[in-house]
Formats: sequence, C-alpha cells, structure tokens
Amino acid sequence: MSADDSKPEHQPPNTLPLLAQFASATAQQWRELVEAELEGGSFEQRLITATYEGIPLQPIYWLHDSAELPALNTLPGQPPFLRGASGSSSFPWRVCQSIRAVTAAEAQQQAVQAIAEGATALDLAPNDLPALEGTLDSVDLGTVTLLIKAAANQTLLFTQALLTRADAQQLRGVIGSDPLADLAAGAAIDLDTSWLYLTQSSGWAAQHAPMLATIRAEGLVYYEAGASAVEELAFTLASAVEQLRQLADHGLPVAQSAPHMHFSFALGTQLFMEIAKLRAARLLWSKVIAAWNLDPATAPAIIHAQSGLRTYTIADRHVNMLRATAQAFAATIGGIDSLTILPFDAALQPADDFSRRMALNTQHLLREESLLGAVTDPAGGSWYIETLTDAVARKAWALFQDVERQGGLYAALQSGWVQQQIAATATKRARNIATRRDVLVGTNMYVNPNEEPAPAPLPAAAESAMLRPYRDAAPFEALRAQTAQSPRSAFLANLGPRSQHRARADFALGFLQIAGITVLDNPAFATVEAAAQAAIESGAPIVVICSSDQTYPELVLPLVQQIRAARPATIMVLAGLPAGQQEAMQAAGIDLFIHVRADAVATLDELLKRSAL
Repeated sequence: MSADDSKPEHQPPNTLPLLAQFASATAQQWRELVEAELEGGSFEQRLITATYEGIPLQPIYWLHDSAELPALNTLPGQPPFLRGASGSSSFPWRVCQSIRAVTAAEAQQQAVQAIAEGATALDLAPNDLPALEGTLDSVDLGTVTLLIKAAANQTLLFTQALLTRADAQQLRGVIGSDPLADLAAGAAIDLDTSWLYLTQSSGWAAQHAPMLATIRAEGLVYYEAGASAVEELAFTLASAVEQLRQLADHGLPVAQSAPHMHFSFALGTQLFMEIAKLRAARLLWSKVIAAWNLDPATAPAIIHAQSGLRTYTIADRHVNMLRATAQAFAATIGGIDSLTILPFDAALQPADDFSRRMALNTQHLLREESLLGAVTDPAGGSWYIETLTDAVARKAWALFQDVERQGGLYAALQSGWVQQQIAATATKRARNIATRRDVLVGTNMYVNPNEEPAPAPLPAAAESAMLRPYRDAAPFEALRAQTAQSPRSAFLANLGPRSQHRARADFALGFLQIAGITVLDNPAFATVEAAAQAAIESGAPIVVICSSDQTYPELVLPLVQQIRAARPATIMVLAGLPAGQQEAMQAAGIDLFIHVRADAVATLDELLKRSAL
C-alpha cells in the first residue's frame, strides 16, 4: 500500500478548528444578552458576588482581565514566584501530620505510626525537652521534615537536642514561634527577650543549618479570630516584616535572616479565594525582599498551610472530612510546601487513630491518586484565578501599608486596630451565617435530626487573648445543646391544599431542626377546628401555622384562639412574613415569624427561651 493509499478517500468539507467557525463575542455583547435575560433586574446585584475581602467577583472573566498583569508571564522557580518557588513538579508538598498527644510515649507512637502511613513531615508542639526527645525516638530526622512549635527561649535548646540525632545540614523544617502571634493569642511574652533569643537562633541557623527556618510568621491566629483572606495575609506579612526589622536592630542583617522565614496560613472553604491567597503570599513576600534591595531568589516564601478549625463543626462532624478535602485541594493548587489537615473531630476531642488516618489519607488521595503534585502551578493561566490573585495581593498590600502607618503590627495590636478590622469582618460573617446566606452544611442547613447530641467541645483560648478564636458553627451548636438538655417539640399546623402549605411546611421543618427541635409534621388539615384539635392533643409547646399569605387573615385568629383556650402557654409561630400583615398577625396572637430573611440564631434562641417558661 502506498502512502497515498493510506489517506482518507474523502476530505472533510471544512478543516478549520471548531472555534474558528463561530464569530467571537465581546464582553459588551455578552453583557447585553445577559441584561436582556434579567428583564430589568440589576446586573450588579444579581450576578456580582460580594466577598469579605471587598473584591467583587464577576460572573465571567475574559482574557483582557488578566492579560496585562505584571506577574502573569513569569516562570516557575523565578521571582516573584507566582508559580511556585521550586520550578519543578518533582517534589510535591510534604504531607504533615499534627501530633498533639498528652504524653511523650503517646506522641512517639503517633509519630512512628504517621510516618509508617506516609507522612513526610511532623507538626509538633512539645512542652519541654523530654517531651521532644521522647516524641522523636525512632524517628529518622534525615528523612522527615519537622515543624516544631517552640518558645523563643526553647529554640536553641531544642535545636541542640536535634543535633544529637542528625547533622545540622540535614535538619529540615522550622523550629520556633511567632512572638507577635503568640502575644495576640494571649501568651505571656516578654518581646524584648524574645527578640534576643530569636536573633541567636536565627544567627546560628544562618551559619550552620541552611534548610532550617527559625522565624515563623503565622496567620492562623488572625484567621481563627475571623479575619478575611486579605486580612490574614496582610497581618502575617506585617509580622514577618516586623520580626526581620527587630532582628536587624539586634545585629542580624536581613540578608541572613530572610532565608530562614517560614509562613503558615489557615485554610478556609472558599476554594478560589484560598488559592489566590497562597499565590498572592509569594508575590508579596518577593516584593518585601526586593524593598530591602535583596534578590527575591535568595529568600522565596516557604509556606505551610493548615485546615482552619474555624470552619469545623461539632454537629454532623463527619462533614468536616469534606471541608478538609476542599481545603487541601485549595492548598495544593495554591502551591504550598507542606500541609496539615486537622482530623475531622478536632473541634470536639483529641484525635483517635481513625480520624488521624482519614486526615492523612485525604492528602494521599490528592497526591497519589489525583496527582495534584505532578503539575506545576495548575491554576496558572486561569483568567479568574490570575485576576483574583492580583486583586487579593493588591488589597493585602494596601492593608499591610495601613499597618505600617500604625507603627507596625505590635503597635497596631496594642492599639486594638487589628482587632477592630477583624471584628468588623467577623461580625459581617456571623450575620450572614445566622441568616443562612452563608451555608454550614449539617449545621445551619441540611441538619441531621437523628444525630446523637455531642459532648462539650474542647476548651477555648485564654481570656487574656487579644484575638480570641471561635468557630462559625458555635451559635447553632449552643442551640442544639439547649434542646439536648431540655427537649422541645413543635407541631406543624398545615392548612389548605398541598400547594398552599407544603413549601412553608418544608421550610419550617428544616428551620426548627437546626435547633434540635422535634418537628411533628402532618398532612393538610381541611379545617381550623381539625388543626386546632390535633395541635392540642399533640401536647407540643410550639405550634407553627403553615399556609399562604392570602389565607392567613381568615385562619390565624380562630386557630390561635382555639389552641390557647386549651393550652394558654402555647407558642404560636407563623411560617412566612406576609407583607403588611405583621402587626395584625401579632395582634391575633402570633409570637414569632420564621422566614427566609430571619436571623435563625436570634429567632430560635427566642423560641427556646419562650418555650422553656
């Protein structure tokens, strides 16, 4: 057969690429089509999403949105390290396991088990030297990266202990703490002494341990107190800058200290925002190093990430595995160097073998099965992510400069300025969660009414903390705790045909179950008398009327009167918020309204208080 014989007998009539066969559309043309579909609705209100970072998210991104961004055409391994510091996908992130055991023997057992199960890094917080030495028995420091939380006066002592097990050139990871983060968390710290110890340990590392970081800039304390991605990034950057300045003032030049900086960030569940935050961190750190007239290639940002405990829930806690998977995915796409995934029950109790294994295997799944570490900067080139990264970086840099104008991070913490910034964001987020604009699956939406009540959560932070950690789900969990101690039930008085009551009955069912209230759902009642009689016989202290706005005026008053005649203390609730009828409904005896715009925490708390009388 000749070469020509191998060609297809008939050529396709048009060999142009598919895309070339269609006329290109402009952003303006697309917007005009969308606005026509909105039929007078506001494009900005309907399609642009507001974020806690003050960055409006567009419904669609175009090439021109990111084409001119300064860092877009840089390469992996090259400043400003938008695409990662290594320049290679041969070394995916280090899989880190958090070890927080009570005794050294337990910590050693957990460390050995974690390494056997594939961990390549250990996150430790030993109380003293014997605890550290006991934990590291049987651990080969030549193959494991260590992230050791240590007070400033412990750092050199701990380092000397490590040198009895490995050569200084072999030590990898970070040892030390962020004095400013510790101070914000409520630790009793003498900053002047801390700077002296930090200068000594960093000076030693600069001479003897090139792969060991001794300066930690930790963002977790800001995140767990409610900071946005921009605030966490800006305040962590400010901490790093202030620490390097202090070390320089104590005799250690920035050129020697900067390569030993280690960043740590928390991870939220807003996938793309977290990716952008981590990518922006490398950009901004390169900008800081360049501002000291140093080559950014001498001190690229080394970033550790940890799943944020603020997003974890006690109710339906197995959902935390899914949250952690999303957080881990964001971290790996964002290009972290090491990653800790907290066990799914971390907000409730010390982890057991099962929860630790699930946390570790979440990373293995992403690394070994999904091969996320096999691609350098997988987010690169996405018009959305590139644009968002640039926006986060610009916002964070502006806020960092505001911190500088306050006199630096320590001064901004002392004055309460940092706390005010974070509190404003936390208040806005709490309001959105309470009104269920922000969804916590299994907690403020889609709850499991058959779940066994959980025991009390782990202790909170010290009272002296400038920034107090909290969890987004805590207000809802407090409601569930009330009903666990004193069960409540509610009767749904569904009136009229199914089309008239079912939507509100389903809404009421989900709304009340948030607080752990047992809901007695019913088929429709044909008459007020039948509904009243069934409600009375149920003995439920709460009755929810479910029907339509049009029928409420004729149904509510007689139903309330008949129920209250037999059970005067019954709490009468109306499903919905009929326009112009609230005062009339209250006059008819309605105590509370439940509806889609209601503050679920405040409404349910009031309902529980009234039904307990």
